[in-house]
Amino acid sequence: MGYPMIPNPKKPSFAINSRLYDNIGSRQELDNAGGNSDERAEAGARLRATAGNRRRGRSAMKPSVLVTKRVYPEAIELLRAHAEVDYSDAAEGLDPEALRTRLRGKQAVVSQLTDKFDGRVIDALDGIRIIANVAVGFDNVDVAAATRRGIFVSNTP
Repeated sequence: MGYPMIPNPKKPSFAINSRLYDNIGSRQELDNAGGNSDERAEAGARLRATAGNRRRGRSAMKPSVLVTKRVYPEAIELLRAHAEVDYSDAAEGLDPEALRTRLRGKQAVVSQLTDKFDGRVIDALDGIRIIANVAVGFDNVDVAAATRRGIFVSNTP
């Protein structure tokens, strides 16, 4: 079986951008500062002073990601530059029990349509923050269960 289609293997949809998390915090802090320009300036200065520390702390520890099924080798290389990757090079993917076992200690999973994330699998996930589905749609994911657990679900249309 061949590799699944990824629109641009040089910029995979599952790339993790740590600046996004810093910018979310900055934006919330500034929004909460109100309309007073002095308050906003102080909030901005506090965030700039600590932003480097947040980025340095995050870069010391790469997130752990499970890729459940064969994808382009270039996509795996790019992902390895930003994360610790547990890669299953199997064409058939993982059964639910193997999926639960391999997801222990992971923060993200790059899955495909053959990976079934039902309520039982999702309830067993501890620490997973995103299920990035390399498929059109996400009929294989119980989105309601993932939402209840605070897990973001995405797809690659």
